[in-house]
Amino acid sequence: MTRTTRRVELLDAKIEQLRQEAKDISQRANLVLRAVPDVPGGPESFESAERVVELQELVSERQRRLAALKTEEETLRTAVAQAREAQEAAQVGASVMEQKMKLLKSRLSSGTFS
Repeated sequence: MTRTTRRVELLDAKIEQLRQEAKDISQRANLVLRAVPDVPGGPESFESAERVVELQELVSERQRRLAALKTEEETLRTAVAQAREAQEAAQVGASVMEQKMKLLKSRLSSGTFS
């Protein structure tokens, strides 16, 4: 059970890390989108156009990364749920074994077998 608990803790930490990365990517994408010039045809329009293309590619790349992180987060959430179910099942199993041991001890001490 300790391993399962530790695994759940590690997965929770990974989920939090992925959330932070997703938040960072989202913030950076917003900064990039705000950096796109609103007035086309200015004196630096060719350089601006090149920069816009670069920034749009960066936004696309970060959006793909964000989508991948969200998928990984969902996978981790599923793993956490499965680990918690396994932990609960182990606890139930331990409780059942404890009850059986108590019953066996009481039968042994009273000398009753059936």
